[in-house]
Amino acid sequence: MGNARRRKLIGVAALIGLASWSPPAAWADWPIYGRDLANSRNAGADGPSLAQVPTLEVAWSFRSPDADFTGTPVVARGVLVAGDYSGTVYALDAVTGKVRWTKELGQPIDGSAAIDPNASQGGSVYVPVARVGAPRLVALRLRDGKARWSRVLTSQPASSVYGSPTYWRGKVYIGTSGPNADGSTARGTVVALDARTGAVRWRTFVVPPGHDGGAVWSTPAIDTATGRLYVGTGNAYHEPVANTTDAVLALNASTGAIVDRFQAVTGDKFGPDNPAGPDADFGASPNLFRGPHGRKLVGEGAKNSVYYALDRATLKPVWKTSIGPSSTIGGFVGSTVYDGARIYGSNALTGQVVALGRDGSSQWTSADGGSLDFSPLAAANGVLYSVNSAGVLAIRHAKTGTVLKRIPLGAPTFGGISTAGGAVYVAVGVGPPPPPAPQTYGSGSIVALGDTSRSGGRPAGPARIVYHDSFTTTRRGRSTGRVYSVVLSDPDDPNGKPPAVSHIHTELPPGARYDTGAVPACTASDAELMLVGASACPARSRVGKNDYVVDTGAPGSNRYSHADMTYLNEHGGIIILARERATGARLVVHAKVHGRNADIDVPMLPGTPPDGGVAKSEHAAVFESTGPGGRGFVTTPSSCPASGVWRFRFVYTFRDGRKQAVTSDQKCTRAPKPPTGGDDD
Repeated sequence: MGNARRRKLIGVAALIGLASWSPPAAWADWPIYGRDLANSRNAGADGPSLAQVPTLEVAWSFRSPDADFTGTPVVARGVLVAGDYSGTVYALDAVTGKVRWTKELGQPIDGSAAIDPNASQGGSVYVPVARVGAPRLVALRLRDGKARWSRVLTSQPASSVYGSPTYWRGKVYIGTSGPNADGSTARGTVVALDARTGAVRWRTFVVPPGHDGGAVWSTPAIDTATGRLYVGTGNAYHEPVANTTDAVLALNASTGAIVDRFQAVTGDKFGPDNPAGPDADFGASPNLFRGPHGRKLVGEGAKNSVYYALDRATLKPVWKTSIGPSSTIGGFVGSTVYDGARIYGSNALTGQVVALGRDGSSQWTSADGGSLDFSPLAAANGVLYSVNSAGVLAIRHAKTGTVLKRIPLGAPTFGGISTAGGAVYVAVGVGPPPPPAPQTYGSGSIVALGDTSRSGGRPAGPARIVYHDSFTTTRRGRSTGRVYSVVLSDPDDPNGKPPAVSHIHTELPPGARYDTGAVPACTASDAELMLVGASACPARSRVGKNDYVVDTGAPGSNRYSHADMTYLNEHGGIIILARERATGARLVVHAKVHGRNADIDVPMLPGTPPDGGVAKSEHAAVFESTGPGGRGFVTTPSSCPASGVWRFRFVYTFRDGRKQAVTSDQKCTRAPKPPTGGDDD
């Protein structure tokens, strides 16, 4: 709100004003590949319970007509986002599976998107696009998929992106790699972008000049206490082999500097023209967890089938556990899960699922398997989920590994799993084989199972409201003015259109009151007011006025509408007279006043979008009017409560039926305590 709109005006604008910003209620979500910055892939108490698993069934399924899904579906604010291999991003309603919007990005999407519902410019979706030689990250608006920015991550020949982004403190982090077949001379990178603009904040090459490889296939984990970012790297493609290949690296998240490293396998070089190496990449994403005695660890599984647990501060090995033989196909490929008790992963070669203790001890190994398993696992509510390449979702008791249920997904898959609310979401698809095999994209799907109703995750109130309100005096029981300003916008986009308001109920602090008998009443008809305006009423009936700015969402010069609003006293209520500056058109609305309460039915405003909503509304107002003998139209409470604040309350009913109650506080002056002591002689 500009300074001009902050100036004091005369008005009773609170009657149609909008109230304070209230923090959104918690919602069920899985907004990034690893679900959180520690890459736990564990949704805690979300997801179906053990008792609900036997009755778990498909709630809905969405099929892409063009290509497979191979990432993890991400969910936030009731929106599920997934990209297919053709380059189409789909935003689906997480409850119903209905399409909210689509966006064509023109190149394959191998990884997962990330949703930041609280981005500074409004809810954002970050999507990695695997354009060979120029992989990029694209930011889209969560509300409608509109592009915000697109940034090339690296321009190295034969570079690509298979990992997924994560975000923290205004930056988006992602790694780059070579192609899936390792036929490249590209160097792996980790890149930090400004979340708002897409500007490159830093770019770190994993291996020095004159080397290649060190692909970052995985999604970074971030220790928010130390500001360290952890990634795993892949093998070199050719000699010489850097000591940062097949390694876990710690980077400074602010600068990108590599501050520590642990190399698991030395001398590993592998590619189509150099197939001798063990090909022992770290392909799974790192987990942050604590050991049995509270030691902070970072752990990551490699394709040599070894899970390494390292001291998070030094990257010195603490323990390592092998779950099978090393293979170029892989041991750990799909990302692992940490649920606070155990680490879970799968052996890509055998398809067996394993559980390790926080000390590296083997807890259980599944008896099933038999098919390749490249998919990341997920856990929630004591239940572990995995899928195999045959297209079967296996649901296990996390503590014992016992299979509770198997659900066919209808097609082979290497896709990921997420949980939100009471639901499980699975991506189905394998993508094309590595070149030079024929490139077929398939027709993948997103499958939702269980109770999706709690995945709506919308904040309790449907609007972002910035509001300030106060009486012009803190003295008790006095005639007062009232100063107030407000900005209303969409919760996902500060420049977006919120739901339209149908009714407003307002409450002054307890003990305050409106007094419509304090000043003369306007008895003019609505027709007279529409014709001649406020001059149809006695001058002293004018109890206030304010400036009202509406962003209608219309293009060009018609976008912003300015209105002058005059408030007129009438018996038992207030007349609100609005005059649009550009056209002179008038609108009359009546508010009912009783005690400290006021109620108004908000009309559909001319010139606004068809649903009556506005993209943004701004008010700035003061009202102050007294009658004979200083009797005030508004009077402050006669006392100041123990809390030391007077609280204003508003309840907004929106046209979609939802309500939002919000408050605004003002400090008040407590009465002095009576003196103590004996009587004077």
